[in-house]
Amino acid sequence: MYLVVVKIAGLILIFDAAADQAFELPKTLFSHGTAWLLAAAMGTAVLRWGTGIVPRHPLHVVVGALVAVNAASAVAAADPYVAVFGEAGRYLGLDFILDMTVLYLAVAIALRSAADWTLLFASIACPALLAIAYGAAQGAGLDPVRWAEDSRPFSTFGNPNMFGHFLSVVAALGVGVALFYRGGRALTVRILGAGLALMSIATAGTVGTRGTLLGLAALLAVTAPVYLGVRGPTRRGLLLLGAGGLLTAFVLAVMLATSPLGQRALDTVRAGFGTQDRVLLYTAAAAEFLDRPILGHGPDNFGVVFPRYRAPGTIAVFGVSWRESAAHSWVLQSAATTGAAGLIVLATLVIGSLWSLFVRLPRLRRTGESDDLAYVAPVLILMGAAYWANALVSVGAIQVDWLPWIVFGGAAGLGYAPAVSAPATRGSRPIAALAIAAAVVLAAAGWSALAASHDIRQARVAVAAGRGDAAAAAARSAIARDAGRADYWNWLGLAHEQRNRASEASEAFAQAAARYPHEPRYWTNLALSRAREALAGRGGAEAALSAARRAVAEDPNDPRVRTVFAEVSSALGEHLSALDAVVRAIELHDAERSYYAMVADISLRLTDPRAGIPLLERALNARDDATLRAALARLQLRMGDRAGARASALRALALEPDHAEARKILTELGG
Repeated sequence: MYLVVVKIAGLILIFDAAADQAFELPKTLFSHGTAWLLAAAMGTAVLRWGTGIVPRHPLHVVVGALVAVNAASAVAAADPYVAVFGEAGRYLGLDFILDMTVLYLAVAIALRSAADWTLLFASIACPALLAIAYGAAQGAGLDPVRWAEDSRPFSTFGNPNMFGHFLSVVAALGVGVALFYRGGRALTVRILGAGLALMSIATAGTVGTRGTLLGLAALLAVTAPVYLGVRGPTRRGLLLLGAGGLLTAFVLAVMLATSPLGQRALDTVRAGFGTQDRVLLYTAAAAEFLDRPILGHGPDNFGVVFPRYRAPGTIAVFGVSWRESAAHSWVLQSAATTGAAGLIVLATLVIGSLWSLFVRLPRLRRTGESDDLAYVAPVLILMGAAYWANALVSVGAIQVDWLPWIVFGGAAGLGYAPAVSAPATRGSRPIAALAIAAAVVLAAAGWSALAASHDIRQARVAVAAGRGDAAAAAARSAIARDAGRADYWNWLGLAHEQRNRASEASEAFAQAAARYPHEPRYWTNLALSRAREALAGRGGAEAALSAARRAVAEDPNDPRVRTVFAEVSSALGEHLSALDAVVRAIELHDAERSYYAMVADISLRLTDPRAGIPLLERALNARDDATLRAALARLQLRMGDRAGARASALRALALEPDHAEARKILTELGG
């Protein structure tokens, strides 16, 4: 029981500002470490008291099916490493599902009394108050840590969306306690619950996450039927519901009228602010699902395959640097990563757990069973409803995705009376001691990954400062601790570049690309490095071109990838291919002025100017630009088309009267 409480508090509060990934990685490592300890504790308990301590509930079958589907999906995943360990910065792979399965069983087995559940709810509420206080400090500009993150408060969660998601569930917890708690000091506890709910709602308004509104709306919608299920349709109950509904509506109205969340919500309604990106994202997620509809692309593999499915128009909406690792919807995320099989099983688990809790309500009212414990089921229903409604538009993360597993475990274990075998199994104590010792060792082993994250943070800082030797040493240390992370090899390559070690840089970039071949940045770095080797006579040009082609294949709609291909191809004498690539970059992102200078420079190197004319015309179809017109005029002049060259140069001057190249061409043509 106490291990569960510690795990929950740690998931809320733990972060490490000195790590390269300050939030997700420390929380993940802590969660996995406690999972080993919980597994050992449960195994020891079964040895001592028998399997009768495990509740008999059909949800076990559904949870087992979810694990099986995720395992099967991982086998056929686009990237098996990501499927097992999760995308860097998310860590929601198969090992997360196993971790949460352990938490589910621990909750189902260990929480037997109202005191147990009150302690668990306190392990959420008390850290939540600390997180709210830290978020308030951030909003007031008093955060002692200097973050390069969103200007909105994100507290101990690292992202305002995750913080807002958490707050919607905490608000549900507060409302549930305020309405349904029956234990000792009931009035005091209910007042504290109401205060927690109001504080969470007020903080959510300053955080400004629109998905929180869905969570609060679900809370408002579900509260009435849950209350009637517990209390029955009495006159007093109906009056209380009406008064509570009016008060809640008033609080929400004030929040919407006075907070950043209200302004963001109004912007969304009036101008569709922030909706176009979701439409494009959801379209890509649907395409991922339709391509592999049975088992999907693998747990947490959404970002791995996303570049293949995003539309060219995403650059205009999201910007050049945008890359997405989640569908921002639990329905589409599950469908894309684990297919129809995973979505059906997960939906069954969600609906089955909430229904299992809901059907207990009238039975509790009729029988008066365990009055003190009766408040737990309605609280869990409200928390589950708030979580899943918010998750319809939320990114999903280790910071919040443990919450529904508390609801699952409660649904499976609530009210179960264990059949305990009194005598301990003979020889169980040595086995239990070994299990606990092994769990401690395994729990500690993962923390080398955190030390590696510290090292790579130092490598980043050193690269930015131009200290290549220090960066290389830090990156090597990170790799020695956690060699599976591709980005660590990429930083080693960047460090070697600063040290003018081209061959070592190429080897490091090749290692990064081999470990995560779906990231075009690793291939472009490799292509540029090998191109430098080829120009220095230390490597083959084809190796550089091959890496550049692979980068384009991984993300054909990223203009930066196209321009790197153009740079490498042109440097190695493939000028026509280079021109085609940079023209495609202009078609993808015509606002980047540097692309036009590249077109002009590369077109001058063409041995056959006639072949470049159609490519220049394609670029001009995307943007009628003076530099492009001047480049076309130069090609036309080389072909002997003086009239065409004059017309193109004049058009360039009409667009930009002081364009030097256009004036030079007109001078060559005789004015």
